[in-house]
Amino acid sequence: ICIELACRHYRHPVEKAFVKKLAGITQRNYTTCFNVVESLLKVKDNLTIEQMAIQFSCNTYARKAVLLHKHYSSKVNLRQKEMGHDEIDFSAPIYKCAALIASARIQKGKVGVKPFCSTYSFTGPQLEKVVTDMLKYKDFEEVEDNTMSLSEVIAARASKLTQEKERKAKEAADLLWVYSPLGALHSVRNDRFLHWKADLLARAKS
Repeated sequence: ICIELACRHYRHPVEKAFVKKLAGITQRNYTTCFNVVESLLKVKDNLTIEQMAIQFSCNTYARKAVLLHKHYSSKVNLRQKEMGHDEIDFSAPIYKCAALIASARIQKGKVGVKPFCSTYSFTGPQLEKVVTDMLKYKDFEEVEDNTMSLSEVIAARASKLTQEKERKAKEAADLLWVYSPLGALHSVRNDRFLHWKADLLARAKS
């Protein structure tokens, strides 16, 4: 367990199967002992979602993952409070990892589960269970302003405006303004114009 913790601290990959074989205990017992030792040594991994996204090369999904994690944790803990139960600590790595995976799936992307399970001591089914539960709360865009600070709201809106401008610029790049036989200026898709031009040249040669 200490070998794995040391490797994680220095961001050095470690073969989980190997360290568990060295420990000589079952998966469940290893996970339990790992969490206990991690807590006693006060070396819990406190990476932010953004830092995790960089580590696992999935930066594209970080922003939505942060929003989803915040929305999910607030909704679930509100339900916990209403039921008279203790709040859940959503700063644990499994929830941050799940937020990144869920964010990728919402955006029709793909982030593997194995790298997260390999770095942190939880199983694929455990992580998938949290991801599935988190996806139930994916429709959070409309309450974004109520759960974010002013600076976060401004940043989120600026990001959306940038994405919209990029989309419109791409659409404009696909259009070509040409004159019709009657002299009227109108736009056509660039690919259609090129096809028409090639067809016209072919007829001229024949």
